[in-house]
Amino acid sequence: MPEEFLHGVEVVEIDSGPRPIRTVKSSVIGLVGTAPEAKDDVFPYDTPVLLAGSLKKAKELGETGTLPAALQGIFDQIGAMVVVIRVNDKPPVAPETTDNENTALSAIIGKAGEPNTGIYALLDAKSTVHVEPRILIAPEFSHIKAAADTLIIAAERLGGVAIIDGPNTTGEEAVNYRKAFGKRYAYLVDPWVKVWNS
Repeated sequence: MPEEFLHGVEVVEIDSGPRPIRTVKSSVIGLVGTAPEAKDDVFPYDTPVLLAGSLKKAKELGETGTLPAALQGIFDQIGAMVVVIRVNDKPPVAPETTDNENTALSAIIGKAGEPNTGIYALLDAKSTVHVEPRILIAPEFSHIKAAADTLIIAAERLGGVAIIDGPNTTGEEAVNYRKAFGKRYAYLVDPWVKVWNS
């Protein structure tokens, strides 16, 4: 005969192991950039990879390109959830015959289709990493209108906002630049953000 009789439901709370992370849907960041030194198995090209405030995994990107500095800046502020899209900015032919800046820009913009590449790869995040980014950024490229336009298209489809850089010149030019977009899915940052580096 049992010594103790339990009436109802018994709850066992386990304090060990990983804890579930709860986040506001609108706070997930979608980051598109370059990282030539990244490990291909951890950060494959044009594939959403989720970083939940993990600096350890972010270190796998190496130290060059736009992604490492952008993630460092984000994680210095807050331990956010970031969907990272690493693009292949290496020229497909000999570097002497290709404009590297245009190659990187083309890779950042990417193409819609099967498979989605570049910025359009953010649209695959929900099916791949089970979160949908709502704050879309492409540091060092979003001041270029073609990249900004593509970020806005993705933001519209995801119901988010594209953070784009302005011309970083005068206030009047910034206002005129913003008028060129005419969409509520764009948030213009001008002048560019400066961070003290001691």
